[in-house]
Amino acid sequence: MLNINGANERLSRVKIRQRGQRLYLRATVPGRDGKRRQHEFATGCPATEHGLKLALAKAQTLEADLLLERFTWGNWEEKDEQSIEQKIAEFEQAYWQSRERTPARADQFKRDCLDFLKYLPPDEPLTSEVLMRVLFRFEPQTRARKFAHQSYSRLAKFHGLELPSAWGELKGSYKPGTTRKIPSDEEIITTWQRLKGPWQWAYGVMASYGIRNHEIAHVNLADYPVLTVGDKTKTGSRLVYPLHTDWPDLFNLQDERRPGIRVEINRDIGNQVGHAFRQHKAGHTPYSLRDAYAIRGTVLGISPAVMAKWLGHSLDTHYRHYLRWIDKTDFENVWNGLGKI
Repeated sequence: MLNINGANERLSRVKIRQRGQRLYLRATVPGRDGKRRQHEFATGCPATEHGLKLALAKAQTLEADLLLERFTWGNWEEKDEQSIEQKIAEFEQAYWQSRERTPARADQFKRDCLDFLKYLPPDEPLTSEVLMRVLFRFEPQTRARKFAHQSYSRLAKFHGLELPSAWGELKGSYKPGTTRKIPSDEEIITTWQRLKGPWQWAYGVMASYGIRNHEIAHVNLADYPVLTVGDKTKTGSRLVYPLHTDWPDLFNLQDERRPGIRVEINRDIGNQVGHAFRQHKAGHTPYSLRDAYAIRGTVLGISPAVMAKWLGHSLDTHYRHYLRWIDKTDFENVWNGLGKI
């Protein structure tokens, strides 16, 4: 951990501050209009041990200029010669220094962040004006606006770039649509009976265990009827239990007939599964089976914490996506219990 406080003890009129992954100098200086005011200067130094040494040397120089009353804006004009392209490269490099780079994570990082950063002009300096200008290209209240805003915020925070106070409001209030058709248990069984071959088996697995599209390529039934999802998936390895408990036998899942998956990247696997559902006229999306599994668990009275574990997402995500069904079930359970009082 950087000992910025220790460095500041050696200073009197200048202080070193960290914003994002960069170091800055803060001091009260003569303004261009003659009035003294507090100002923050970019040092161009990263928030590392070596960067702190350089920032301290610059702070001591600034302090000497102030004490000797020789401060001039020409000597301390903020300059940032790095282009946006260089800043994105630095941001990406730091991102992978703190986490393992798996194909699944790399694909998600590209889809949710890098694909939006590529819209920024590579040769221009990184400023809030540039971020605002590019952000406005994305329609308000859309998924693209939401993720562009998120990506630009992360880039700005990493480089210690202050954004205008209105920046947060530009994110919009986009939420995924809630019109997805969720099949009943009877519809799921009927659809499974109509399917043939490997995709019938895949459909039975997805219906019984509520897994994500791409996870069908990373499942193991060695501990049947408990399913193991492999670690090369969106949220890593986990155990999943079937709902309903008789469905693995009903769908004959022990007789593994895996569909041929022709791609390796999880996003492409998911797209192939979605295409197969459309091609075989399933009548609903693969994620509808996941929704049905989550709701089924709620109706059966399984703890949301347990369901979140089986589904491979956080409890917060579980409540956010399935709260309306959780509330309805809880209300009905309370109401039915009143009749026994």
